[in-house]
Amino acid sequence: SRPEGLGSDDIYVSIRNSKYSDFGPGPLVNELITANADGAPELSGEGLTIYWSSQRDGGQGDGDIWFATRASLSAPFGPPTNLTSVNSPADETGPEISGDGLTLYFGSSRPGGTGAINVWRASRQDLGSGFGVPVLASSLNGIADIQGSPSISSDGLTIVINASVDDGDSDLYIATRPDTGASFSMPQLMSALNSEFADYNAEIVGNLEELYFTSNRPGGAGNDDIYLTRPCP
Repeated sequence: SRPEGLGSDDIYVSIRNSKYSDFGPGPLVNELITANADGAPELSGEGLTIYWSSQRDGGQGDGDIWFATRASLSAPFGPPTNLTSVNSPADETGPEISGDGLTLYFGSSRPGGTGAINVWRASRQDLGSGFGVPVLASSLNGIADIQGSPSISSDGLTIVINASVDDGDSDLYIATRPDTGASFSMPQLMSALNSEFADYNAEIVGNLEELYFTSNRPGGAGNDDIYLTRPCP
């Protein structure tokens, strides 16, 4: 939400020379943003498709999931496309694509959930097909006030979500499963990472080698800041 952006939330990109070097300054990704809120970007495994949440005109609801593709990692993204098979008249946010690109997890306030926002998933048979009708990810919605923003490991066996349970501030929760055909376990609080402030919007790198998340805890540079832990506890 920094001043030079176009809307209330915008998407930026930052580059580093190696996995453990520092990121450089991040410019706006102008081809993806509007004067409305655009955020929660999620890259596919090969980096050629990006999914994000947007409140731009032309959507189906309060907020929708959009996607765009590019020909190479150095090319700009093409025109944004509404992911019509997944969106609804309600609010969709926080898209997360599985490592194989066949399952999309996201948060939604659509009817059929157990709270204000729940985690849903939509699947497809192959990368050339469209996503099918979303279904509630039931095992991930058994704690109070799920807020979505799921992030899944590359092997599909671990997922992190955020939720508010007791104090009203968001916390990170983790769930696992023995194989990709099984349901996830009941999410458990990530006590080693959470604070008494809001902690949310986790992003797993690989198979838990790194975990990025947002927090408004003291000691940051702004209202909300990005934090990193290696490896993911």
